[in-house]
Amino acid sequence: MIPAPLPPAIWVAEGARIAERVTGVSAIVVVGREPEVTALVARGVASVASAERAVAIADLIGDVAALTVPQAVPGLRECFRDGAPVSDTAQPLEGGAQVFVLPHGTARLDTYALAGHPRWRPLIAGFRRTEGLLLIAALAGTDGLDSLIEASDGVIAVDLPPVLLRRWPVVGTVDRPEELPPIVVSEAGRALLEERATATPAAPPPLATEATRWAALAPLRRPRNAAMLVGGVTLVALGALWLSGGPGRALVEALRVPAPTPPTDTLAWTDTAARADIPIDTITLGAVVNPQDSIGAAAFTVQLVAANSVVGANSSLVRRGGAPLPATTIAPVQLDVDGRTWYRALVGAWQDPREAERFLETLRRDGTVDAAAGRVLRVPYALQLTEGMAVTEVPAALARWSRLGVAAYALAQDDGRVRLLAGAFETPDQAAVLAVSLRDAGVPPVVVFRFGRTF
Repeated sequence: MIPAPLPPAIWVAEGARIAERVTGVSAIVVVGREPEVTALVARGVASVASAERAVAIADLIGDVAALTVPQAVPGLRECFRDGAPVSDTAQPLEGGAQVFVLPHGTARLDTYALAGHPRWRPLIAGFRRTEGLLLIAALAGTDGLDSLIEASDGVIAVDLPPVLLRRWPVVGTVDRPEELPPIVVSEAGRALLEERATATPAAPPPLATEATRWAALAPLRRPRNAAMLVGGVTLVALGALWLSGGPGRALVEALRVPAPTPPTDTLAWTDTAARADIPIDTITLGAVVNPQDSIGAAAFTVQLVAANSVVGANSSLVRRGGAPLPATTIAPVQLDVDGRTWYRALVGAWQDPREAERFLETLRRDGTVDAAAGRVLRVPYALQLTEGMAVTEVPAALARWSRLGVAAYALAQDDGRVRLLAGAFETPDQAAVLAVSLRDAGVPPVVVFRFGRTF
């Protein structure tokens, strides 16, 4: 028998009850099986945490009433697909003071690209830097969820079986509240209650002095990072009072400590901002020109080596015995905060990461890479050099680009034509180093999803 749905206020109260578990952390993934229930618990946590710091709820579920924003705006899908600042998506949550929502969005973007996107790490770093709180509402079984959890500070599990919790760093759990059986009162007990109700109330005890009041509250007082006390009432209790409405809500409003407005860079802490070694005005990359290809992108590649020179990277792009490798390229990226550029030697383009893993094992067996070397990367973006090229034109075109110092490669399209690309990147921002080189060579840099197959 399927249990009847509980009132939304019950789940919000459960989130408020465990809100103290997120004290001192900056990013928590709230994971559940039911979309609305998971979102309601996240709201409950936010209702308490927002009393002392800025809180944002990132919606990885979509189409949940509990996280509906006042106006239609681009969401996380559009932001991650096009490289737009996350701050463009933030909207105040209706009924949630000082709580902001990062909407799910409607753009075509596979689930792994959303939950497993590399931009989560710099975004979470921004919340840590500004002492804010990012709650990420997601469903169990979402592709890429483990990667997101690894980047976060832990998980709040919402009504999940224990078998799912063993591999996650769980900071709190919320189970479906059990309905209490009705209270049965005997005739003798009923008579006692009526007697007490009609008895003359005893005189109240003398008022405590200020010193005795604080002495009585001493066992309840905790450090600021343990739990917040306002007038001797824990914020968990305030969350319950808020839900009760009427005088309870007025009390909460009277005792609430105004939270600061989130600093702009809390939500705009993008990959470009994290890479402070590149001046922001070095180059401006346009939006991805083929967003319709995001679902079927050939996003996976094999990294042979990340070298500190082009020569070092090029030396690994030859298979043992001299046989050519498919879709080889050099992707210059700045991975260090000290501004050094690393050159990734990349091979192949696959939609399925298992195909990339099998190819890497082949390279290890034939000695092209060492047994412990090489790795599979998810790099869905590239810079487009040419599109609509005939297959017969490819060899000469690759040779021309090679003479210009660009490691170009070709991917066949569904119409039989060929698209010529350069580099492969985890985010559009990573393409900035190569884009500057192309621009200086008179080639407008165009960011695309890697779409097609090797040949």
